[in-house]
Amino acid sequence: APATPTGCGELVRGQLCLRGPAGSAGTYTATYRRHGAPAPHGPRTTGGAPGPPGTRDEFSVRLGYQRRNDRITAFPGWFGTRRTVRGAAELSGRVEMRPDECIRGVMEHGAEVSVTTWSCG
Repeated sequence: APATPTGCGELVRGQLCLRGPAGSAGTYTATYRRHGAPAPHGPRTTGGAPGPPGTRDEFSVRLGYQRRNDRITAFPGWFGTRRTVRGAAELSGRVEMRPDECIRGVMEHGAEVSVTTWSCG
């Protein structure tokens, strides 16, 4: 498997990606970035919105992963919950995976659940 395969999903307002060594155990990182969000370490702007700099339209997301093989698709595993900063959130964790499994990123925001494409070893 490639060292850092990427599965991404285009969402209405952003992109959700999962990076990690698909098909083997290791550290996986789920990232959400809102469309139009500045690059990390970019300028903090509010677009004229009221409130402290960098807080306009920020919200909490739950980030994690889901595994599957030929027989079963597992319930999601969660890395945790994070509030977006400048439109982005990122969480990582160790995932135990077998070579015959595929993995995808999962994001939960309120009642809405979004997923990436599957990455397989």
